[in-house]
Amino acid sequence: MSYDPVVWAFIGITLLSIEAFAIQGMGILFTGFAAICVGVTVYNDMEALDGDIGSQLSYFFGYTLMWGALLWMPLRHFIGYAREDEFKNIVGTFGVVHRTFGRDEVGYINWSGSIVKCKIDEKSAAQELQEKSHVKVTEVIDGIYMVKPVREEMDNFKDRDTLLREQEEQKQRERELAAAEAEKAANAAPINGINPGSDPNGMKQMLQDRK
Repeated sequence: MSYDPVVWAFIGITLLSIEAFAIQGMGILFTGFAAICVGVTVYNDMEALDGDIGSQLSYFFGYTLMWGALLWMPLRHFIGYAREDEFKNIVGTFGVVHRTFGRDEVGYINWSGSIVKCKIDEKSAAQELQEKSHVKVTEVIDGIYMVKPVREEMDNFKDRDTLLREQEEQKQRERELAAAEAEKAANAAPINGINPGSDPNGMKQMLQDRK
């Protein structure tokens, strides 16, 4: 028995696992699908392809190009919209400088519990951002947060209350998002075989029976 189909299937599953859990990249996704397709092809045409590594590699490159042509534009479109929505929620939020850095350097800020890359916004007059100073995110470019000091925001506002109100609104949005996620998880969790989200009447009846 030839193990070529099993080897190709294993390679495909490994590549897809790497794409899902370690390194995200459309190229890895295409090659993973291609390897699985080669395994199926070799299995269906064992006599012609068994042991013929050259032909199998040709099929592999061909399937990779095929998956790339089929999925490249849809995936770019989908990822572009996802990133755009994500960045909309980031712009206008605040962070704390992790370590002092200069204007032309890539620094890091503590933002929403994570450490992310950042640079000083070109429109900002700041030449350096000190460690533990507060900054505001103005834009996200290629995954790098463009920031400016909060003190500039305070200079631009008529009073400090406006800035404090904006910070409080951000915290309120985070609390509402956390509450919505908790409610969604609660509705999705079945209780004694009854899903309250899909069967509210059944849930009410169960609570009445308990009473």
